[in-house]
Amino acid sequence: MRFLPSQQPEELAETIRAADVCVATTRPGAFSAGTIPVKIFDYLASAKPVVAAVSGDAKALIEESGGGVVVEPGRAEELSRALIELVADEDRRGAMGEKGRRYAAANYSRAKLAEMMEDLLTEVVAAERALGGMTYCVRRYLAAKYTIDAVVALIVILVGSPLFALLALMIRLDSRGRAIFTQRRIGVHSEEFLIFKFRTMHEHAPDIATDLMMHEPRDYTTRVGRFLRRTSLDELPNFLNILKGEMSLVGPRPALYNQCELIEKRQRLGVDLVRPGLTGWAQINGRDSVTLDEKVRLDEFYVRNCSLLLDFKILLRTFAALWNPSGV
Repeated sequence: MRFLPSQQPEELAETIRAADVCVATTRPGAFSAGTIPVKIFDYLASAKPVVAAVSGDAKALIEESGGGVVVEPGRAEELSRALIELVADEDRRGAMGEKGRRYAAANYSRAKLAEMMEDLLTEVVAAERALGGMTYCVRRYLAAKYTIDAVVALIVILVGSPLFALLALMIRLDSRGRAIFTQRRIGVHSEEFLIFKFRTMHEHAPDIATDLMMHEPRDYTTRVGRFLRRTSLDELPNFLNILKGEMSLVGPRPALYNQCELIEKRQRLGVDLVRPGLTGWAQINGRDSVTLDEKVRLDEFYVRNCSLLLDFKILLRTFAALWNPSGV
């Protein structure tokens, strides 16, 4: 018996071709039932008969291919008996090896797998369904949504520039520091970007979510800042992010870079698959007053039901919510 060092792919192929019989084993258990040792594909492709102490998917693969013998995992006597019988029967080994090679070529070659992947992608695209009860499919919805985002953002920035300048002047006169500040936020696909906002707090305020502050947020908020937060005018510079394609008019509000629990829960539910929004379903259903789990649940509802109609409803309810400072 020889124990060989780790083999490069080319060397491994030569080693397999030099064998009479190849062996694959797994331990008994539920995990093994859904596991196919990758070496089995190498054995079959090399036209070598396989003695496999496996179960589940791997067992089905060997039996369907006809390229080997299956024994119960953990049964040493059965494994040795199968090996002795195959070594003694050259014709049987040759027949099994040829069957295994043909099966591997027909079902697991790169060309075949590429064809299967193409068929799957074609099926997915063909099955693209309408969102939120509307006639827009996913691509058309997103194309329309992002076009509306860009047009509205450009109009707001151009028309609202005098208001932007006035608010910036009020902030500078009220307290020391920048009028507009940037903050690291988490966007689509959980990628970071810098969000633009009017400064509502003193420069010494901690860089955390307001609901996590040890003291009352009012302790850090400036006089003008309290007015801006109550009216949500501090969010106006977000339109720069919308114009840059980092945000949308409607979507889950972007998490801070250090809100790890919120980021993880959103990733797990696929909430980070859409661009964050200036306003969102969670914002019109409680804003800062809802719990973290409730906020994520509301974000998930939006992602699973988003449509132009739902976006329009959220925008209308956002304007209504601006007159009610509850939950800010």
